[in-house]
Amino acid sequence: MAFDGVHTKQMTHVGPPRSSKRDPVVISDIGTSRSAEIRSRERRYIYMMLVRVVCFVAATLVFHGPARWLAVAVAVLIPWLAVVLANAPTVQKVTQAVYTPKPSRPTPSLEPGREHRVIDPDL
Repeated sequence: MAFDGVHTKQMTHVGPPRSSKRDPVVISDIGTSRSAEIRSRERRYIYMMLVRVVCFVAATLVFHGPARWLAVAVAVLIPWLAVVLANAPTVQKVTQAVYTPKPSRPTPSLEPGREHRVIDPDL
């Protein structure tokens, strides 16, 4: 297939409109990796389930009367609370990048040159 010069590929911009004044991006705003976030959520959930086990053990072995029923109520509500807290997004501290513009340099210009000389062709 020969190139005929007619078909050309035109590049188009896909995404948000480009702006000459953008907020600088701070690399620390990215946050934690997905696997680290999942690990953190799993830890929160496991800690809450450990508290639930402690409540059940305390309700059966340590507490009597109303304290026992309170420990059982807490142990029953903890799974719901554990799921809500484990799935809560982590709050990240938002920082802005500090941008200090460089001092402006004078615009270079051409100095006046000598007068142009016109060369006429010989006829």
